[in-house]
Amino acid sequence: MVSLLVVSVFSAGCIGGGQTSLTPTVTGSGVADSDGDGIPDSEEGKYGTNPNNKDTDGDGLSDGFELEHGIDPTLKDTDDDGLSDGFEVNVYNTSPRMKDTDGDGLSDGSEVHTYGSNPLSKDTDGDGIGDGDEVLRYGTDPLSADSDGDGLSDPSELSNYTTSPLSADTDGDGLGDYGEIFTYHTDPLRQDSDDDGLDDYSELAYGTNPWEEDSDNDTLLDGYEAQHGLDPISPDTDEDYLSDGYEVEIGTDPALDWRYGLDEETLKAGLSRIMRQQISGIARNLSSGSVLDRAWAILEWINATITYNHTKAEFVEESVVRWESLNETEKWLYLNLTRVQAINDTAYRLKSGICTDYALLTSGLLLEANVSPVYVLSIDYWNRSTGHATVAIKVNGTYLVLDQRLPPVPLGNYYWYSIYTGMGEIENVTVYRVSLDERGEVVVRNWTWRAERLKAMARAPGEGDIGSLGTLVEKLLVEKYPGYTKDERLRDLAEKDFGALLATGDYANGYLPGGFEKGWVLSSRHPLIGFYYTSLMAGKLVRYLWPGPDFDGGEWREILSQCDHYYLKIGKYGEITVRDHTGDSFEVPELLLVMEVAG
Repeated sequence: MVSLLVVSVFSAGCIGGGQTSLTPTVTGSGVADSDGDGIPDSEEGKYGTNPNNKDTDGDGLSDGFELEHGIDPTLKDTDDDGLSDGFEVNVYNTSPRMKDTDGDGLSDGSEVHTYGSNPLSKDTDGDGIGDGDEVLRYGTDPLSADSDGDGLSDPSELSNYTTSPLSADTDGDGLGDYGEIFTYHTDPLRQDSDDDGLDDYSELAYGTNPWEEDSDNDTLLDGYEAQHGLDPISPDTDEDYLSDGYEVEIGTDPALDWRYGLDEETLKAGLSRIMRQQISGIARNLSSGSVLDRAWAILEWINATITYNHTKAEFVEESVVRWESLNETEKWLYLNLTRVQAINDTAYRLKSGICTDYALLTSGLLLEANVSPVYVLSIDYWNRSTGHATVAIKVNGTYLVLDQRLPPVPLGNYYWYSIYTGMGEIENVTVYRVSLDERGEVVVRNWTWRAERLKAMARAPGEGDIGSLGTLVEKLLVEKYPGYTKDERLRDLAEKDFGALLATGDYANGYLPGGFEKGWVLSSRHPLIGFYYTSLMAGKLVRYLWPGPDFDGGEWREILSQCDHYYLKIGKYGEITVRDHTGDSFEVPELLLVMEVAG
């Protein structure tokens, strides 16, 4: 029996220490260990090792060492983890018998060669997430506690904020996750924290509140305003007295100031419910009686309250003439000097304006006085560069024009009246029919009338109309002076004085009939009454225009208070003939009143 004693000497006495040389020791019969690996040559075959190579698998560890420590001396990488046994023992201090020394779910070789993580630490970057979870579950960087560099640690993103640890901007809105959480206090998981159609980054760029869907409180979402070119931090983008949301509601353009020009936009905005509310107090005091009564009262108030702004009118005329030669700054200046005024400004602050301002205010007061529809007239004159604007109402089928002062004028007659008074010869009229819907908002429909249509509406008073005026004058006289009686004895004097005035311009100087102690002759004429006349307005013309005011005048009142009998005659003392450029003409009677009074 031969016995063999093999002595292996290691430093530090553990796996991972440096290996010293192996020296075979022969005892007994002298059995040898040729390669000095601590395994007798006769035993190497049993282990499949090479008796002439102390490190059969070439992994840097002797065969004897590997057998002693349970390592396969015939495999360079016993645990198949991608690291040779020698590197595991001598370099990385990992276990050559365990594929995943630190139990983090990653093989030692992948940690060393692929991920650069520490195979001896489950959590290389110390962020609280194991290396295996970072690589295999979350895709994060096991070497960085903040994989995406957004200022938030990976575990806080996964657990606290549920943001992506792989994206510095989880929701892709242009704001980093850290900034959204700690600086802007927006939602890092939603591009649009307040669901207003504008992403958080854009809200900061616009200066809007990313947590407030309507930053300027104009009832429009910030996103809608940005998409439509509106200012989401200004409730009134175009600064035209109406909020953007209200303009969208009534169908006007919130980016376009309605005060430049006269069109459907101007009327829908300028006569909107909100604008009319500003003058409702005035309208309440002018809302009694019939439609004609209300229109008359409104025109009377306007005539007494609003003055014509001749300077503004001159700017309009000048801007039209010079427009093509103006630079952009000058054009802007003229536009602002001549733009349409809001009805509340005209009524309260400025108390003046030009035709468009009068037209808008008149229309607003009419609508608030429950006169609807009204007709806004945009007039173009023949052979003139500037036009005119005014308002009409329709009473019993007749259009009456309310143009800044009393009295209203029938639309057909207004054509000839405009020529006679020097305003101009109307070429065409754009008629805007303005009514109110169930919300009190404006509904506009428009059409155009040529001059021929207007001329066809014209009508001068005839003999029957003149007779009706006489009857109305008599009624007014008796109303104001109840003791008066019509006396046929004074008829002859009235006829003679009327004829003398026509022939000589002076009275006949006749004598009072018997039975009277005193008497006077009163006369009055009105050259324009024929333009104004229409039967539905005759009573008001007599009372308020002619000759009604004379009855209350100083001289007439003194005379009338001394008598109690009268006879009056109204008739034509001449005619006004008006012609337009086509050769068409219109004849209007000039009326004369002669009244004999006696007592």
